[in-house]
Amino acid sequence: MNLQRSLLAALLTVSCGLATASPPPAMGNGAMAPPAENPAPDSPARLIVSRDEEGLNACTVDLYVQSQMAAQIPPGEQVVLEVAAGDIALSVAQAGSALCKPDQAQVSVQSVLLQPGETRGYKVMQNASGFFLSPQIE
Repeated sequence: MNLQRSLLAALLTVSCGLATASPPPAMGNGAMAPPAENPAPDSPARLIVSRDEEGLNACTVDLYVQSQMAAQIPPGEQVVLEVAAGDIALSVAQAGSALCKPDQAQVSVQSVLLQPGETRGYKVMQNASGFFLSPQIE
């Protein structure tokens, strides 16, 4: 299992630019930093996805980018992904483990349009319909 995760991490580093980093600088009103002026058209965008530690669910959540698992996010953690700019399909679902059963039945895909050089933050939320991503506002 650890070998699979290591291989997945290596693949994501190449294909999605999976990385961890400190959060982008916040602007005075709590918005994320805008893209750099005139970034190159092939510049990647950055996604920051976080979870509250006090959430209703203590199970790890799988984050999918373009229908491929990109990261697992436990409560209180965040991931930072560099992805190709453009229309990106994102979804989250409960990961399977000893105490948590996978919940693929209620996965809803969200479409996000990212500009080159843009940084956008999302928070994993849960309601009666399942998990979803909400824009991060700090």
